This record gives sequence, C-alpha cells and structure tokens, in this order.
Amino acid sequence: MEDCILNLQKAVQLTDDGHPNKAAYLSNLGGSQRVRFDRLGRLTDLEHSISNLNKAVQLTDDGHPDKAVYLSSLGSSQKASL
Repeated sequence: MEDCILNLQKAVQLTDDGHPNKAAYLSNLGGSQRVRFDRLGRLTDLEHSISNLNKAVQLTDDGHPDKAVYLSSLGSSQKASL
C-alpha cells in the first residue's frame, strides 16, 4: 500500500493542474489514502484523502462526466470523518 500511495503522490506532483488527467490522479490518490485509513485508522490518511479529493473536484468542470464520481468519493471520505 505504501508504494502505491508514494507512486500516486509522485504522479500528482509531476502533473500540472491544467493537465486533463490531474483530477483522476488526485482521485486515485485520495481513494488509496482512504483505503489505508480504513485499514490502519490513521487520521492523517483521511485528512489527506479529503484534501486530494477536494482538489480533484475543484479541478473538474461541472459538465465533466467524472465530476459526480469525484464528489461521491469526497462525500464518502467526509462521512468517515464524522
């Protein structure tokens, strides 16, 4: 799991905000951080998940077909923080 997150973080860092795949990379990273939170219970993983999923939502236009998926993932991570 650690290598997965490190590689996703690197992909995000290497991709400009204007790149069409940046939101997907952020979403994948946020999802992986959520999985690690679910397994290990580290609050920082959940906080990072929410932050990265929020960035994915912000980078995605309302008309984009994946925006609803990003919003749903964000909502799920936010729900886990309650």
